[in-house]
Amino acid sequence: MNSNKKLPLTAWLRRSLVASAFAALAAALWTQREPLAAAFAGASLPPLAVAALVLLVYRPVNAAVWSPVLASLGARLPALRAARVWMVTEALRWVPGGIWGFASRVAEARRAGVPASKASLSLPVELALTVLAWGGTALFGLALSGQLAAFADLLPAGAAAPPTLLLAAAACGAFALLLLSRAPRLRRIIAGVRPAPALAALAAYLLLCTFHGLAFHLVLVAIAGDAAPGLWAAVGSNSAAWLVGFFAIGIPGGIGVREAGAAFFLAPVMGVPEAAAAAILWRGLQIGGELLWLAICHLPAATTAPPPPGTSPVSAPDQPPSRLPLTTTP
Repeated sequence: MNSNKKLPLTAWLRRSLVASAFAALAAALWTQREPLAAAFAGASLPPLAVAALVLLVYRPVNAAVWSPVLASLGARLPALRAARVWMVTEALRWVPGGIWGFASRVAEARRAGVPASKASLSLPVELALTVLAWGGTALFGLALSGQLAAFADLLPAGAAAPPTLLLAAAACGAFALLLLSRAPRLRRIIAGVRPAPALAALAAYLLLCTFHGLAFHLVLVAIAGDAAPGLWAAVGSNSAAWLVGFFAIGIPGGIGVREAGAAFFLAPVMGVPEAAAAAILWRGLQIGGELLWLAICHLPAATTAPPPPGTSPVSAPDQPPSRLPLTTTP
């Protein structure tokens, strides 16, 4: 009988999802081919090449931070193994449906010996830490560059006054307390997080957001030369655009939304046509780097790594996985 030569249904599903991720990434790049070509034609190649190298370093390092996120919940996964699982499954956010990346990450983590309950809980923790990091660098960069003051001038008189800001902060705090009081599961998640590894992950994310903004600054230099905005303007605009794309639920990768957001936040310090060209070129570099790392992760040597010693995807202690979050990561 040759039935044992057939791939099980789960293996076919995994291969189909991987193929779908490659196809979706390639399709996203293809839809941007004309504006990308126009932006690339007017760009300086040396800073663009350095930006591409920075992105290639950024992606696996950012992916590896999932290891301390897991550690904050009492689960262990080596950084290299965590980075590979993260990069392979994160590419599935481009596949329509939005849930594939989260569900497959829990499944791959379980195969690596991480209990599904810990893996699923790590997703909202990771989301919270990344949103805090991108939000912090957005405020810091926009404030240092003067863009925050420029946007404050557009608000109605008195809207940016200290009493108004304090009132807004108090309202946000009250809403957060109300949310915690109505969400016992959220309180359990927060209570179960170990502070030291969680703070280490947050610090790493803050540094990586700044590093990511450095690459964006190089793209701005490639487009505008000496007229490009400063580093902190690039860091703040890039982080703010990431947040805008993150909250654009239902749009894979926030494509189009982040580019518009970057052009908007750069408007006080850069011409809109140049900012739009840089944002489109920036997206192309990110998709290209993601495709390259996805291909590297699926090389034969990278796909045969055994689970950590003493763990088993079948025998690892586990509990029924918690409900997965419905938001998508960048």
